[in-house]
Amino acid sequence: MNPDTRPADPFRLDNRVVVLTGASSGLGRGFARALAVAGAALVLAARRLEQLEQLAAELAGGPGGERTRVEVVRADVSSPEDCQRVAEVAATRFGRVDVLVNNAGLGTVVPASKETPEGFRQVIEVNLNGAFWMSQACQPLMPEGSSVVNVASSAATCSCRPNAKSASIRNSNAAARSSSSRMRSPGCAKNDIGSNSTRNWWIWPGCNGLALS
Repeated sequence: MNPDTRPADPFRLDNRVVVLTGASSGLGRGFARALAVAGAALVLAARRLEQLEQLAAELAGGPGGERTRVEVVRADVSSPEDCQRVAEVAATRFGRVDVLVNNAGLGTVVPASKETPEGFRQVIEVNLNGAFWMSQACQPLMPEGSSVVNVASSAATCSCRPNAKSASIRNSNAAARSSSSRMRSPGCAKNDIGSNSTRNWWIWPGCNGLALS
């Protein structure tokens, strides 16, 4: 088929700006590579700057020799100030945010009965509060029809690993879904985050594959 006449690829993200947290390793690193292949411009955030810079250098060549536009920001999403700084980099470099991927997350693996207050608070600060602070910071830059993708965990719904991680993520996911519901109502004239129509998606990778809601 002539490349000029083939149907548009629904998975292409050309001329789209994506902010991705937790990008330095694991799923985040894989997401960054996939987004680059799809043609997105990227703002990558994580606590480990060296790994981010290595990833940016890898993506700079791009698939097929096409250069990926990428910025990296050292940020801890539990800090509202760091989240605001990520949004400011996106605004300065690209002028908008089309997609926010809240991927940063952590979880303890000790039994819930042995969880420490500090450990539990840290999970909530990152998994719940971090997603909210990033959404709040990016919302003014997101045009109508933009998307927020929240990466959760099947640990929130399955009982195969009954520990503090599953308990804390279950509560973080439930609270975050409740708070984000105000953002995704196109009919709202005004809400806590913003008045534009932002679509919110949840993906749940884990023991039973991948779910989308």
